[in-house]
Amino acid sequence: MTALCTSLAVEMQHDFVRAQAQLGEARLQQAEKDTPATRAAVTRWLTLIDAVLDMYLDMRGPGTRRGWS
Repeated sequence: MTALCTSLAVEMQHDFVRAQAQLGEARLQQAEKDTPATRAAVTRWLTLIDAVLDMYLDMRGPGTRRGWS
């Protein structure tokens, strides 16, 4: 079970890093041209990052406020 949790945590770290990179790209595109589509892209990536962080905290269980590892 510990290996499964560790594997899931590592996968969520990868998801977070990928989403962060995509958010950066979306923000650059929005800075170049602020349109409803670019604003929506930023919102989508922020929502995904929030969901990944929520899943990570849920997986860690109540009362655990440490870093990723």
